[in-house]
Amino acid sequence: MKIFYTRGKKKTEIPVYGPCTLKIYQVPAAYSKDELFAALWSPSELEPVPACGHAEAVLLAHVGLVVGESGSLALAEHHIAEGEVRYG
Repeated sequence: MKIFYTRGKKKTEIPVYGPCTLKIYQVPAAYSKDELFAALWSPSELEPVPACGHAEAVLLAHVGLVVGESGSLALAEHHIAEGEVRYG
């Protein structure tokens, strides 16, 4: 499965394999060509952060995939500053 992040006409796909947390940052073009950094981690891992200056990274989205009541994964939106996130 994938989490899709859309901002303007630009769509980014992030493959996922179970419960996890995702933060998407806008970063300088010198750090990443597409000016995005996707931090993805599972509950047993530490949160990755962009290696650019802290003030240069702007949080655009913070979501999680959680196990719902039916036992399937569901998207939990914590913060969406810009763009749209969906799971499928």
